[in-house]
Amino acid sequence: MRSRFLLIVTSVFTLVGTAQAQSIAGEWDAAMNTPGSVRNFKIVFNVSGDSLTGTVKRQAADVPLVGTIKDNVVRFGYTVNYNGNPLQLTVTATVTGDSMKGTVAFGVQVNVDNGSGRIQGIYLHGNERVRSIFEAWLAPFADLDATTITVNNEFGVDAIAFDQAGLPGFQFIQDPLDYETRTHHSNMDVFDRLVADDMRRNTVILASMVYHAAMRDEPLPREGR
Repeated sequence: MRSRFLLIVTSVFTLVGTAQAQSIAGEWDAAMNTPGSVRNFKIVFNVSGDSLTGTVKRQAADVPLVGTIKDNVVRFGYTVNYNGNPLQLTVTATVTGDSMKGTVAFGVQVNVDNGSGRIQGIYLHGNERVRSIFEAWLAPFADLDATTITVNNEFGVDAIAFDQAGLPGFQFIQDPLDYETRTHHSNMDVFDRLVADDMRRNTVILASMVYHAAMRDEPLPREGR
Protein backbone atom coordinates (compact mmCIF):
# COMPACT_ATOMS: atom_id res chain seq x y z
CA MET A 1 0.00 0.00 0.00
CA ARG A 2 1.34 3.44 -0.92
CA SER A 3 2.08 5.79 1.98
CA ARG A 4 0.13 9.05 1.87
CA PHE A 5 0.93 12.25 3.75
CA LEU A 6 -1.00 15.41 4.59
CA LEU A 7 0.61 18.59 5.92
CA ILE A 8 -1.30 21.46 7.56
CA VAL A 9 0.58 24.68 8.38
CA THR A 10 -1.87 26.92 10.26
CA SER A 11 -3.14 28.45 7.02
CA VAL A 12 -1.53 26.19 4.37
CA PHE A 13 -2.67 22.65 3.62
CA THR A 14 -0.66 20.14 1.57
CA LEU A 15 -1.56 16.55 0.76
CA VAL A 16 0.23 13.95 -1.35
CA GLY A 17 -1.87 11.30 -3.06
CA THR A 18 -3.68 10.82 -6.36
CA ALA A 19 -5.97 13.17 -8.21
CA GLN A 20 -9.09 11.07 -8.66
CA ALA A 21 -11.93 11.55 -6.16
CA GLN A 22 -12.38 7.92 -5.11
CA SER A 23 -8.65 7.45 -4.63
CA ILE A 24 -8.48 9.89 -1.71
CA ALA A 25 -10.47 7.37 0.35
CA GLY A 26 -8.41 5.76 3.07
CA GLU A 27 -6.02 6.76 5.83
CA TRP A 28 -3.56 9.64 5.57
CA ASP A 29 -0.67 10.63 7.81
CA ALA A 30 -1.05 14.29 8.75
CA ALA A 31 0.92 16.99 10.52
CA MET A 32 -0.17 20.45 11.61
CA ASN A 33 2.54 23.06 12.07
CA THR A 34 1.47 25.68 14.62
CA PRO A 35 3.49 28.47 16.24
CA GLY A 36 3.80 26.29 19.33
CA SER A 37 4.61 22.85 17.91
CA VAL A 38 4.04 20.26 15.19
CA ARG A 39 0.98 18.10 15.83
CA ASN A 40 0.93 14.69 14.15
CA PHE A 41 -2.27 12.73 13.56
CA LYS A 42 -4.12 10.70 10.95
CA ILE A 43 -7.13 11.41 8.77
CA VAL A 44 -9.45 8.79 7.27
CA PHE A 45 -11.55 9.82 4.25
CA ASN A 46 -14.66 8.01 3.06
CA VAL A 47 -15.97 9.04 -0.38
CA SER A 48 -19.53 8.66 -1.66
CA GLY A 49 -20.13 10.56 -4.88
CA ASP A 50 -19.36 14.21 -4.13
CA SER A 51 -19.62 13.73 -0.35
CA LEU A 52 -16.83 13.17 2.14
CA THR A 53 -17.09 11.74 5.62
CA GLY A 54 -14.43 10.34 7.84
CA THR A 55 -12.43 10.69 11.02
CA VAL A 56 -9.62 12.89 12.25
CA LYS A 57 -7.66 10.56 14.54
CA ARG A 58 -6.07 12.75 17.19
CA GLN A 59 -4.20 11.81 20.36
CA ALA A 60 -6.76 13.68 22.48
CA ALA A 61 -9.83 12.16 20.80
CA ASP A 62 -11.08 11.08 17.39
CA VAL A 63 -13.48 13.57 15.79
CA PRO A 64 -15.70 13.23 12.71
CA LEU A 65 -15.20 15.22 9.53
CA VAL A 66 -17.68 16.08 6.78
CA GLY A 67 -17.06 17.68 3.43
CA THR A 68 -17.29 17.55 -0.33
CA ILE A 69 -15.13 16.80 -3.35
CA LYS A 70 -16.09 18.38 -6.66
CA ASP A 71 -13.82 18.11 -9.68
CA ASN A 72 -10.42 18.78 -8.10
CA VAL A 73 -11.59 20.84 -5.12
CA VAL A 74 -11.82 19.25 -1.68
CA ARG A 75 -13.52 20.94 1.27
CA PHE A 76 -14.01 19.45 4.71
CA GLY A 77 -14.40 20.60 8.29
CA TYR A 78 -14.14 19.23 11.80
CA THR A 79 -14.38 20.55 15.35
CA VAL A 80 -11.89 19.94 18.15
CA ASN A 81 -12.05 20.69 21.86
CA TYR A 82 -9.37 23.21 22.76
CA ASN A 83 -9.06 24.06 26.46
CA GLY A 84 -12.75 23.31 26.92
CA ASN A 85 -13.81 25.41 23.93
CA PRO A 86 -15.01 24.20 20.51
CA LEU A 87 -12.60 25.15 17.72
CA GLN A 88 -13.87 24.61 14.18
CA LEU A 89 -11.33 23.99 11.41
CA THR A 90 -12.32 24.25 7.74
CA VAL A 91 -9.98 23.00 5.02
CA THR A 92 -10.22 23.92 1.33
CA ALA A 93 -7.75 22.25 -1.02
CA THR A 94 -7.12 21.77 -4.72
CA VAL A 95 -5.91 18.47 -6.16
CA THR A 96 -3.16 18.79 -8.76
CA GLY A 97 -1.60 15.61 -10.05
CA ASP A 98 -0.46 13.58 -7.06
CA SER A 99 -0.72 16.41 -4.54
CA MET A 100 -3.37 18.46 -2.78
CA LYS A 101 -2.71 21.97 -1.52
CA GLY A 102 -4.94 24.59 0.05
CA THR A 103 -5.76 26.43 3.25
CA VAL A 104 -7.25 25.75 6.66
CA ALA A 105 -9.40 28.54 8.12
CA PHE A 106 -9.44 29.05 11.89
CA GLY A 107 -11.35 32.30 12.36
CA VAL A 108 -10.87 34.19 15.62
CA GLN A 109 -11.44 33.90 19.38
CA VAL A 110 -12.63 36.87 21.43
CA ASN A 111 -12.79 36.59 25.17
CA VAL A 112 -14.78 38.19 28.00
CA ASP A 113 -12.83 36.71 30.90
CA ASN A 114 -12.85 39.18 33.75
CA GLY A 115 -16.26 38.98 35.33
CA SER A 116 -19.01 41.54 35.00
CA GLY A 117 -17.09 44.75 34.23
CA ARG A 118 -18.13 46.79 31.21
CA ILE A 119 -16.14 46.30 27.99
CA GLN A 120 -13.94 49.36 27.41
CA GLY A 121 -11.94 48.15 24.42
CA ILE A 122 -9.70 45.25 23.43
CA TYR A 123 -6.14 43.95 23.85
CA LEU A 124 -4.35 43.16 20.56
CA HIS A 125 -1.93 40.71 22.22
CA GLY A 126 0.88 42.07 20.04
CA ASN A 127 -1.05 41.75 16.77
CA GLU A 128 -0.92 45.26 15.30
CA ARG A 129 -2.20 43.95 11.96
CA VAL A 130 -5.78 43.87 13.25
CA ARG A 131 -5.80 47.37 14.78
CA SER A 132 -7.53 49.12 11.87
CA ILE A 133 -10.06 46.28 11.59
CA PHE A 134 -11.00 46.47 15.26
CA GLU A 135 -11.12 50.27 15.14
CA ALA A 136 -13.84 50.00 12.48
CA TRP A 137 -15.73 47.27 14.35
CA LEU A 138 -15.71 49.15 17.65
CA ALA A 139 -16.46 52.60 16.18
CA PRO A 140 -20.27 52.23 16.60
CA PHE A 141 -19.71 51.83 20.36
CA ALA A 142 -17.92 55.15 20.88
CA ASP A 143 -20.86 56.45 22.92
CA LEU A 144 -20.35 53.47 25.25
CA ASP A 145 -16.66 54.33 25.75
CA ALA A 146 -15.71 50.91 24.35
CA THR A 147 -13.16 51.90 21.70
CA THR A 148 -9.81 51.68 23.53
CA ILE A 149 -7.31 49.48 21.66
CA THR A 150 -3.92 48.55 23.07
CA VAL A 151 -1.19 46.34 21.65
CA ASN A 152 -0.55 44.97 25.16
CA ASN A 153 -1.37 41.50 26.48
CA GLU A 154 -3.71 40.55 29.31
CA PHE A 155 -1.87 37.95 31.36
CA GLY A 156 -3.37 34.52 32.00
CA VAL A 157 -6.57 34.75 29.94
CA ASP A 158 -7.98 32.00 27.71
CA ALA A 159 -7.19 33.95 24.53
CA ILE A 160 -3.46 33.30 24.98
CA ALA A 161 -3.83 29.52 24.49
CA PHE A 162 -5.70 30.05 21.21
CA ASP A 163 -3.03 32.51 20.04
CA GLN A 164 -0.32 29.93 20.74
CA ALA A 165 -2.20 27.40 18.62
CA GLY A 166 -2.25 29.77 15.64
CA LEU A 167 -5.79 31.07 16.11
CA PRO A 168 -5.87 34.84 16.74
CA GLY A 169 -7.15 35.32 20.28
CA PHE A 170 -8.12 38.62 21.89
CA GLN A 171 -9.21 39.67 25.36
CA PHE A 172 -11.57 42.60 25.92
CA ILE A 173 -10.50 45.41 28.24
CA GLN A 174 -13.04 45.56 31.08
CA ASP A 175 -13.88 47.75 34.04
CA PRO A 176 -12.10 45.82 36.83
CA LEU A 177 -14.81 46.39 39.47
CA ASP A 178 -13.88 44.01 42.31
CA TYR A 179 -12.87 41.10 40.09
CA GLU A 180 -9.22 40.92 41.18
CA THR A 181 -9.80 42.01 44.78
CA ARG A 182 -12.81 39.86 45.66
CA THR A 183 -14.31 37.48 43.08
CA HIS A 184 -11.41 36.14 40.98
CA HIS A 185 -11.20 32.34 41.50
CA SER A 186 -12.95 32.57 44.85
CA ASN A 187 -16.24 31.44 46.39
CA MET A 188 -17.47 35.03 45.92
CA ASP A 189 -17.58 34.59 42.13
CA VAL A 190 -21.31 33.89 42.03
CA PHE A 191 -24.34 34.99 40.02
CA ASP A 192 -25.20 37.72 42.52
CA ARG A 193 -21.97 39.55 41.65
CA LEU A 194 -23.09 40.10 38.03
CA VAL A 195 -24.18 43.58 36.98
CA ALA A 196 -27.16 43.19 34.64
CA ASP A 197 -26.57 46.41 32.70
CA ASP A 198 -22.92 45.46 32.12
CA MET A 199 -23.91 42.03 30.83
CA ARG A 200 -26.47 43.44 28.40
CA ARG A 201 -23.98 45.98 27.10
CA ASN A 202 -21.19 43.40 26.78
CA THR A 203 -23.45 40.96 24.96
CA VAL A 204 -24.21 43.53 22.25
CA ILE A 205 -20.53 44.39 21.73
CA LEU A 206 -19.46 40.74 21.70
CA ALA A 207 -22.23 39.74 19.27
CA SER A 208 -21.24 42.57 16.92
CA MET A 209 -17.57 41.54 16.93
CA VAL A 210 -18.44 37.89 16.26
CA TYR A 211 -20.80 38.89 13.43
CA HIS A 212 -18.14 41.00 11.72
CA ALA A 213 -15.58 38.20 12.06
CA ALA A 214 -18.00 35.66 10.58
CA MET A 215 -18.84 37.92 7.63
CA ARG A 216 -15.23 38.59 6.61
CA ASP A 217 -14.16 37.11 3.29
CA GLU A 218 -10.66 36.48 4.67
CA PRO A 219 -9.44 35.23 8.07
CA LEU A 220 -8.14 37.89 10.42
CA PRO A 221 -4.39 38.52 10.05
CA ARG A 222 -2.18 36.46 12.31
CA GLU A 223 0.49 38.08 14.43
CA GLY A 224 3.58 38.58 12.27
CA ARG A 225 2.03 36.73 9.30
